[in-house]
Amino acid sequence: MITKLDNYKALSASSTEQLWKDADRWMSFLETSARLYKYSFKDQVMIHAQRPNAVACAEYDTWGREDIANRFVKRGSKGIALIDDSKDRTRLRYVFDFADTNARDERSKEPFFWKITDENETLVTNSLNQRFGTQSDSIDTAITELAHKLAKENGKDYLSQIETEGTFLEELDDFNVQVEFEGLLEKSVAYSLLSRCGFDTEAYLDKDDFTKLFDFNGIPAITALGTAVSELSEQALRTIERTLKDFERSKNYERNDITQNNNGERDRVSARRGNADISPEPLGNGERTATTGQIRTNEEEISQGEQEHNVSGNASRRDVGRTPDGNRQDGEGQTGQNAS
Repeated sequence: MITKLDNYKALSASSTEQLWKDADRWMSFLETSARLYKYSFKDQVMIHAQRPNAVACAEYDTWGREDIANRFVKRGSKGIALIDDSKDRTRLRYVFDFADTNARDERSKEPFFWKITDENETLVTNSLNQRFGTQSDSIDTAITELAHKLAKENGKDYLSQIETEGTFLEELDDFNVQVEFEGLLEKSVAYSLLSRCGFDTEAYLDKDDFTKLFDFNGIPAITALGTAVSELSEQALRTIERTLKDFERSKNYERNDITQNNNGERDRVSARRGNADISPEPLGNGERTATTGQIRTNEEEISQGEQEHNVSGNASRRDVGRTPDGNRQDGEGQTGQNAS
């Protein structure tokens, strides 16, 4: 008997295979993984296969926790199935995107949907330069320099995980396998970061830059590449997230911390409740695989009877596309997401 788990395992395999067969599919995956950058590569593949436009995901119970988000999952929402093989028994667990939720009351919080703006671009550039030793004066050049640096310094560590047998890589010597791997790794990390930071990726990279993907025609080979891209991109995106969180907190502190009360005394005013501790990771706790609390494994679809009916929702955030010179294009661009 074919089980639901079997069906999702087949989806995982077929979706992973598509990544080396179709460069457009790979670039689309990179855009999704850049938004959900604290998930593992395998989870990112599953989310992209089921909900490529997802912006911030968490489990059912996590969205509802008052100390985290205080939101409810809307009736009729279908969970995004992930394959959890971290324990003795492989099982399915489900996460829900921010778009599947509504605010419960005025205490409800949204994830931290950061984006690069004229106001914070220099700050982020300097933060990347300091963290990774790059020397750039604009964020797009910092990203491209950083992608090259990460690929060269870390590529060999991931290269050892590649199984070339049965792939077109088998026809190459070790040197050329390394050249192809590091080249794809550099371009993929750059594409991922540029996408998440709201740049027009077509101005930097297109499908012709990813033709070597066809040589990684095996699930272990493309998984090694995808894992490297996912983990190295996460390092940079976490740095940007922390920088912008500190920046926003500093602005809120300056704006709200001190006021004069009617008696002329200085009162400390509590700032508005912060963002939800929901990230593109299962529980927003900074670990790709960590989980806490009770996990609901059977919420593939939320029944109508479980949910409230009278709370309005919130629209998802979108960044504006940015060109190589840093100017914004007309209209809307990359979905601005990321929570933490």
